Amino acid sequence: MATIAPAYVEAGREPLVTGVEDLQRVVDKLRDDEKKRLEDLGLLKGGRIAPMELAEPDLSVDRLFSEEARQKLLARPNGPTTEDGLRYAMYMSTEFMYQQLLGNNAAAIYDPRTGLRFMNDLATYEIFWHFLYLTVFHKVELTADGKYTKAGDHVTPELFLKLLDERRETVKELFAKLGTNYTRTNAELVLTILKRQVVETRPDGKVVPQPRWIKYGSRVLLSIIEEPDADRTAILDGIFGNREDLVAGLQQAHDPPSRQLAGKVLRAHDFVYDVRDEPADSAA
Repeated sequence: MATIAPAYVEAGREPLVTGVEDLQRVVDKLRDDEKKRLEDLGLLKGGRIAPMELAEPDLSVDRLFSEEARQKLLARPNGPTTEDGLRYAMYMSTEFMYQQLLGNNAAAIYDPRTGLRFMNDLATYEIFWHFLYLTVFHKVELTADGKYTKAGDHVTPELFLKLLDERRETVKELFAKLGTNYTRTNAELVLTILKRQVVETRPDGKVVPQPRWIKYGSRVLLSIIEEPDADRTAILDGIFGNREDLVAGLQQAHDPPSRQLAGKVLRAHDFVYDVRDEPADSAA
């Protein structure tokens, strides 16, 4: 879960909390590539800390929830994007999703880049699935040649699905070696959830970037983790559906089992999207 590498050990001797007056000293010790990342995020300017300045008008409802604010929120920092980077993000997100569905809110996951096992939690999942979402959403330009692409190509829903299929086959091969029946695990469910969070299949069959942005993708997992298999598909369809249709479905459900499932689906949708309004018929 850790390493005895000298640089790692030495970093552990640094204080975890630093006063504001000492932040620049911490920044000065960073490598050039680390400073570049912070520059790309708008946190540094010319190597100096560049705090965001806000005035009272900036905190109005109109400004906080404007289209400009949304674009900034979903903006992607500059930096390299490669096929292998996408594979790594897919590996890390699906590995934790699998652990989460087993009831493990934190798990030591093998990191293929370092050969070590590191403790990961919901933050890991959020970081990596959002990375995949944003690369597809923004059609990010790839910066190196890959197995399926060349530098200069853009990340597309089709490339994402191809990498997802590749991941599926890798997992199936691993399970076959371990003597594990793939169909009796949550592996396919994990891939299905990630697919639906990143892309959407339209009625005409065209696959497009997922238009719905989910603040906490882990809430999708939490919505189905304790639900029976028979209800999970309906819950996922509801999460990625229109709320008005779900409310109508609840109002039109007359027998107790149908009402119970319709209410469960609506509550899952509202939980994922932070909807606080109660439906007109909330008896279910």
